[in-house]
Amino acid sequence: HRSGTLAALRQGVLIRGVSRRVQMLQPCPHGVGGEALLAKYNANRLRVLTEVSFSDAQRGRLDLVLTVNGIPTATVELKLEQNQSVEAAIQQYKDDRNVGRLSNSLILSPLEGACVHFAVSDAQVFSCGWLRGAESHFLPFNLGKDFGAGNPVKLDGYATDYLWNQVWSPDSWIELCMYTIKVN
Repeated sequence: HRSGTLAALRQGVLIRGVSRRVQMLQPCPHGVGGEALLAKYNANRLRVLTEVSFSDAQRGRLDLVLTVNGIPTATVELKLEQNQSVEAAIQQYKDDRNVGRLSNSLILSPLEGACVHFAVSDAQVFSCGWLRGAESHFLPFNLGKDFGAGNPVKLDGYATDYLWNQVWSPDSWIELCMYTIKVN
């Protein structure tokens, strides 16, 4: 099954009174298609929203929501290892962002909401494609350190800055949304 979010991005949306689907995302034309496709690609709008309310029933907020052309594609819970570990962010998703108890939380819904949910600290990253309360399965999204788990220690930044600088860079994120992110 594809989520509603992915279908909207990849296939466009149907609007009453319009004879064809309205395209919601233009992938990089990679030099094919000329100036018109490049102009559409450059018109894509990627935003990072902070402190987003996820439910009328609960007062909690998501630290970040990544959107593409207004469509939420990822949610993020942030932690600093000196205060709370990445496991605290994972537990927060499992306990406080339990979709089964939040009937009005579209942003966390597996079919209509964000495609992926990230638990991020300054040391590690984990991701989950489908929130299922206590049964949510978060996988490591780290680079690896000395042929093992985790991320290399950095003296001039955070060990997880690859997420911000590479994975979430506009060109990379558009490609991921178009071609690789799938709901499991």
